[in-house]
Amino acid sequence: MANLVKHRFVSGKTDGPDATQVQPSAWNDGHVFAGGNAGDLLTRDPTDATYGAAWQPPPAWIDVPYNAANFAASGPMTWTVEAADQVTFAYVLNGHIMTIAFWLYNTTIAGTADYSLFVTIPAGKVATKLMEAVGFFYWGTPAPGQGAIRIATAAGDGRLQLMMLAGGPFPLATNLAYLNGQITIAI
Repeated sequence: MANLVKHRFVSGKTDGPDATQVQPSAWNDGHVFAGGNAGDLLTRDPTDATYGAAWQPPPAWIDVPYNAANFAASGPMTWTVEAADQVTFAYVLNGHIMTIAFWLYNTTIAGTADYSLFVTIPAGKVATKLMEAVGFFYWGTPAPGQGAIRIATAAGDGRLQLMMLAGGPFPLATNLAYLNGQITIAI
C-alpha cells in the first residue's frame, strides 16, 4: 500500500516555461513511498542501490539463549549459572546503542572469593566506550546479605564486569546468589 507525504508549505506560483527547472508543481507534489508495517522506521540503508533506504521494525527486546559460557568469574572464584537460573538475559539494539538486562536467580559463587563476575555482551558485540550502571546483588547462606553492584564495560571489551559497589570480594553462595541489573552501552 503506497503512502503519500506532502510538504507543509504549498507554493501558489504557477509553473514557468523552462521544464528543465524545478517547478512549483514539483514542489507541491506529494512524495510517494511504499512498504513497511505500522510502526516501522524508514532508515538509511547504503546496501539498497535503488533507494538507499529500508524499512526496519522498531527496536525490540531479544532474549539471549542460555549458554554457560556467557558467565565467568575472576581469579580462583567460579560462577555457575544454570539454565533455570537465567530468568532474564535480554538486549535491545538501536543503531550503535545496546541496552542489556539480566535477572539471574539461584546462581552459585564458589572457590576463593574474588572481585569480579563477567557477563558476555550479547550478539557478539564489543563495547566502544567505558560505561557504568548500578545493579543489585542478594546472597543467602552462610551469611545472608544484599548490596549494590557496579556494572561496567570498557572500550574493546566483549563483557560486562560486575563488582561489589562497596568494594571487596563477592561473598560465596551455593545456589543462593541473585544478581540483576540493566546497562546501556555504546557498541
